[in-house]
Amino acid sequence: MILLVSYDIVKNKNRAKLRKVLMDYGYPVQKSVFEVMLDWEKLERLKREVQQFVEDPGDSVRFYQVCDSCRERVQVLGRGKLFLNDDYEVY
Repeated sequence: MILLVSYDIVKNKNRAKLRKVLMDYGYPVQKSVFEVMLDWEKLERLKREVQQFVEDPGDSVRFYQVCDSCRERVQVLGRGKLFLNDDYEVY
């Protein structure tokens, strides 16, 4: 499945560690948004890893699943490339 993961983490240290974890699963498309492709088992593992960085009441991490038909309609304006293609590596 394809997911967009967005985050807003208050503590710089936790934010940096979270970013490093997400780099193991996908590609950053914005400072706090990643595109990842993984199966259900890996998603559960990712959520467990991410949970340790959600400490502050202001912290938030969101996982948005992108369906196959929606994936075909994703558009990028400006800088950047679309990573949600058939060559995308599943982690």
